[in-house]
Amino acid sequence: MLRGKPNWFRPKTIGWGLTPVTWQGWLYTLYWALFLCVPFTYFLATENFILAGVWEVCGIGYLSYDAYCILQKIKEQENNQPQ
Repeated sequence: MLRGKPNWFRPKTIGWGLTPVTWQGWLYTLYWALFLCVPFTYFLATENFILAGVWEVCGIGYLSYDAYCILQKIKEQENNQPQ
């Protein structure tokens, strides 16, 4: 399973989420954009509206969970650094 690494991102300064800071982070972001949009567009074009909706809900759910895990790892790393 594809999982993002904490060193690829930093927390957003405004709002909830992540901002890519390395090329790997940008590639990971592009992967997710394509992973969500391409099948969704195909399902809509073939009039599989229910499948399109299920695809988006499940995909966004997993993406949100992955972002949450990455944010937790970033916070753990910040808390473990000596001050």
